[in-house]
Amino acid sequence: MSRSRSSSRTRSRSRGGKNARQQETKNNRIWVGGLDDETSEKELEDQFKKFGKIVDIKLRTNRSDIFAFIEFEENEHAQDAIERMDQSRLKCGNKVKVNWATHKTSTPRKNNDVHGGRYQVWIGKLHDETAERTVRKRFEEFGDIVSMQLRRKENETFCFVEYKNKDTCERAIRDMHDRDFDGSRIIVDWSRRNQVAMRGSRSGRGGNARRRSRSYEIHSSRSRSPGRRRGGPQKGKYKFELENLPKEMTWMDLKNLASKLRGGDDVTFARTFHDDGIPCGLLEFASRESMNQVRKQIDGKRINGHKIKVTML
Repeated sequence: MSRSRSSSRTRSRSRGGKNARQQETKNNRIWVGGLDDETSEKELEDQFKKFGKIVDIKLRTNRSDIFAFIEFEENEHAQDAIERMDQSRLKCGNKVKVNWATHKTSTPRKNNDVHGGRYQVWIGKLHDETAERTVRKRFEEFGDIVSMQLRRKENETFCFVEYKNKDTCERAIRDMHDRDFDGSRIIVDWSRRNQVAMRGSRSGRGGNARRRSRSYEIHSSRSRSPGRRRGGPQKGKYKFELENLPKEMTWMDLKNLASKLRGGDDVTFARTFHDDGIPCGLLEFASRESMNQVRKQIDGKRINGHKIKVTML
């Protein structure tokens, strides 16, 4: 038995050399995405301990996903978990994705380098039954896809598609935004991480400048400009359109600003766009009451000097 194990390790080293040894010693950590909001670390331990001894489990949540990092004692146990659990269903019923965890590096980036040289678009308002292969087939027409993550959360289905260059993303956004796709009218835009990175790059400072968020404040105004009703994203219940936003404002900035207002906890969706060169936005709410509360606090006010006109949709 010991001779067999020894020969197996020898073959592994000969195939992978230094890189293989580094992976064995360092990369015992996997990422599990697409979890349910009721998933616990104990449940994950029960699901994954059959592959080997678990050293650590960290459950995390962000705006787009609920995920976990699981670290095994041995690299081969982590590899086995990836191969057997990717695209499987946990007890909660969710189909999960399992892959190697990405290790953060401290390597400095050039000012024009967004997220390590890779660029990502966000696709929203997908049909509930849209399959990942359907999205991949359409969006790989614009260029080689580096990675892709389809997510289903509550009543929302969305996807992140990562490309190697900025031009590919821009073509995908230009050709697919506000288009009918697989039974739904989709929204395509830069992902939040790229919006933050590019906004930092425009500051021309790099480093710490990229990590600073732009501050937006609402100020009262005595009069209201008449404005004019425009087109834009698809109309629906509990939504309103904002006109004359600061030109550098992103959808994330708009949503963060609204969430700080009374009733803003019920903001479910935000979007920024340009109509005839005028910066506009869209906010969507879970209830009519919340929508009206936020509208009263924004309509006719100034955001960083820009007087805002709100139009109900």
